[in-house]
This record gives sequence, structure tokens and C-alpha cells, in this order.
Amino acid sequence: MKMATWPAAGFYCSLFCLIVPMVSGASYRARPQSAAVLQGQTAVLRCAFDQLTEDDMVMWDGPPNQKVISYGTNVYRVYDRHRIVGDSSRGEFNLEIRETKLEDDGKYSCYTDPMAAADAILTVVVPMPNAPSLSGGEFTMTAGEELSLTCRSSGGHPSPRLTWLNGTHAFKSSSTSSDEDKSLELFIPQLTKWDNGANFTCLADQGFPDLTKPKATSR
Repeated sequence: MKMATWPAAGFYCSLFCLIVPMVSGASYRARPQSAAVLQGQTAVLRCAFDQLTEDDMVMWDGPPNQKVISYGTNVYRVYDRHRIVGDSSRGEFNLEIRETKLEDDGKYSCYTDPMAAADAILTVVVPMPNAPSLSGGEFTMTAGEELSLTCRSSGGHPSPRLTWLNGTHAFKSSSTSSDEDKSLELFIPQLTKWDNGANFTCLADQGFPDLTKPKATSR
């Protein structure tokens, strides 16, 4: 009985050793975090590891098309505005991007194992050049008439979300635009005397108030 069990145990062990992959001992100390930066400014995406070995290679992928940007502290020449900063002896491999452009917008990945990469989104913000424009309602109207106003925005990245406001409150009859839309209509089927002197405002918000303030136009 004992002699029959040894081959089975050895067979099991050989299979187990073959199918279990080698696992890197490196672990994230700081994962890259999604961030936003004004076009032309410098962005830094942080990434740091503990327990790196000589066999571990820290990689950064990114736009366009998730191509390899760097390996270790080396950056491919095509990325001449990029460099790795931080103390690599302490496992710091932060990606710095100078003079950011729209082409830098997108997903970045930092990893030693591509199957366990840590991702972050960098948004390059280009402020809208102007406040949104309004059309409709140019003439004096009377109670009982319908009112149709259209708000349009142009330029800027990301595209702004448009919202119609009655003073400081969103109109119940309107909805905010999607990221792809650059126009939004406000339709009031029947004006009342309470609408006299109302403040119809279209607010365009790119979603990053610390970098670019929302712009509004009223009628």
C-alpha cells in the first residue's frame, strides 16, 4: 500500500509545480491616481513599489493605444516630453509629462506584471474659449405663448455638460446634455405671468472647477 501511494504523490506534485506560475514579490506602495491637468502644464502620475527585485521591471503604458512608454528609468525617445522621476532605489517610478497636449489624454498603466497593472486616467483640460451662446426668445412674448431656447457651446476639452437653470435651480422640463452633445434646448409650452422677468440661464460645466470655471449665459 505504501509503495502505491508514492508515485501518485509524486505525480500530483509534478503537476502542481508545472501549473502554478511564479509570482513576483513586488507590491504597490503607491498606485497611480486619476488626475486632470491644464493643457501645457506638467502632470505627474505616481507609482511606487515595495520588495522589488533585480528581476522586476517597472513599466509604464499609455496613449496612444496603450503603447509602452518606459521600462525601468528608461523612456523611449518618441516620448521626448516624458521622464521617470523619483528615487528608483526606493521603488519610486513616477511618470512626469511636461507641456501636456491633448494627445496625452487617456489611460496610463504602471506595473511589473501586466496581468496586475494599476491604471489611472489623465484628463488634459482645454478651457472653453467663450460662454455658451443662446438662440430663441429674442422678441417680446405674452402669456400663453410657447418658448423655445437653444444653448450651444463650442470648443474645449472635455466637452462641457449643459444645464438650463431658472435662477439657481435646474429646470424640471430640461435635462443635462451628454458629454457628446454641445447643444441643449429648453421648451416651455405655455408661458404664464409668473415667467415675466424670469432668468433663463444656460450653464456650461467641463467638470474641473479648480482648472476652469463653469461659464454661463442668461436671457
